[in-house]
Amino acid sequence: MPRQALSRTVHSFQAAFAYGLPFCAAYIATGLARTLWLDAHAGSLPGALLEAAVFLATGLATLASGWQDRAIRRHPISAGAGMLLLFLLLDASIAARLCGVPLARHFGRFSEAHGLVQLTASSSARSCPVSGTARRENAGVRLKSRHFAAAPAPLCSGHHTSTEGTAAWQL
Repeated sequence: MPRQALSRTVHSFQAAFAYGLPFCAAYIATGLARTLWLDAHAGSLPGALLEAAVFLATGLATLASGWQDRAIRRHPISAGAGMLLLFLLLDASIAARLCGVPLARHFGRFSEAHGLVQLTASSSARSCPVSGTARRENAGVRLKSRHFAAAPAPLCSGHHTSTEGTAAWQL
């Protein structure tokens, strides 16, 4: 494997773990809260909705914090896909090893309302790095365009003919 490909692979794994580990920590915390208290008192659907809100907030907070920002920004697809893979592996291992639930029955819960909410939330959180990177890039283009744009004509003078910065708008 060439050195550059190895470096790219390492950075992809770094992005996946940087984005996936906070998400997995949130999943363990919400899973415990749902299992031990919330599902029994409020029901499985409200528990799944609360968990979905935590998943999305964790994804956005991880991106907003700038923690491992360079790795996630360089490899947003790897970060999102790695996060989803870590979630599914953690979810399956907890179900099979700790709870003793067969995997077919466990993953069958994604066909029920609370499982669909959880799957949709984790899939949506997976796309946060990609959409966050696109927003940052678009914001940079807008800022750059504003910076190079021609100054507006003064209100009291009719002879302002500056074309300074028009090349930035034509790019």
